[in-house]
Amino acid sequence: MDLAQHHARPLNTTVLCPDISTVQMKAVITSRSRTKSALKEFSDNTSKLAEELKLLNTLLYKNRNRFRNDKGYKTMRMVEKTVEKLLNIPLTTVLEDFLQFIPMSPQEARVQLPTLAMCRYCMLQTHLSAAVLAKMEILCRRSGHLSMQRLRLGHFWGVAAVNLAILGRVWVLGRGLLLNCHHIFIRLTKIAGWLPGEDSLYKLPENLAEFIPEGFQASSEDVHVNVGLKLPVNVSAVTVDDFLDIGEPVKRRVLEVVKEDVKRLKLEEEFEPKRDLLADIHTLEKMKDFLKTETQTRKVSKKTAYTRKLSQDEWKDVKKQVLKFMNPKLPNKSIKTCRKIIRNALK
Repeated sequence: MDLAQHHARPLNTTVLCPDISTVQMKAVITSRSRTKSALKEFSDNTSKLAEELKLLNTLLYKNRNRFRNDKGYKTMRMVEKTVEKLLNIPLTTVLEDFLQFIPMSPQEARVQLPTLAMCRYCMLQTHLSAAVLAKMEILCRRSGHLSMQRLRLGHFWGVAAVNLAILGRVWVLGRGLLLNCHHIFIRLTKIAGWLPGEDSLYKLPENLAEFIPEGFQASSEDVHVNVGLKLPVNVSAVTVDDFLDIGEPVKRRVLEVVKEDVKRLKLEEEFEPKRDLLADIHTLEKMKDFLKTETQTRKVSKKTAYTRKLSQDEWKDVKKQVLKFMNPKLPNKSIKTCRKIIRNALK
């Protein structure tokens, strides 16, 4: 995986090839067209993966304080870094530059082809992408199993469900990208056999079969270089259900409620007299206790507070006015004034 970092990108240039036959040139052009089609699928899947990365970044940022020491959270962080590493590999740019130097028709009298070093560098970037995708496959599986453990435990199961949704999409996209890399590498290997120039110092394998995970193994014909048809892959061994392994869903009994009972409860709520807490306050001490209790209730559950209609700033202003008009020398008048201030604010 470190080969791409220690080898500089070769110059983009072409070399005259007068000895190449028309049949050989047609084979190179055919491989170029199929490489371009696989590259388009690779670019589309990479764009989708970039969108999933944005969602993953947001999720990990919001859950950092609560789950920063959780093993599943740390594994998802590793998935995030692996996806970022994959998106930083310039495979699309390098391969598009290389393919534009291959002619689109064999009718030209002076055939010029790119050098072998350019093709081998594209193969190196494809090999690096496949290695990162293989690592991402392992991390997605590991993080998925840890999320399933949290889901079975029932502790913050909603977070685990969202994690599984994102991991499942990243896992599927990663497998599609790995298959695209496998196709691109085979086509580039075939093109490299007809290009002029000396072989590079670094050695690359004949195919990327070592990175294909178990259960996603390509057919035997796919491993050979001289394949001209679209490569079939057996994916029936592993499915999304196998990846999640959720098991049988729990069936819960639904409570049946009679419509008449529902109407009766609504009518009782409408005609039930609303209790006025201010009417029970007859001393300044109780008024102070009311202000203190109401403030605490608003902090815990504002919906159940008596002054729920008031905003935070409005409630602060009401409290200031009530405390201002509290006069121990005139307790009855003060209480009436305080009640009037609160009731007027609630209108």
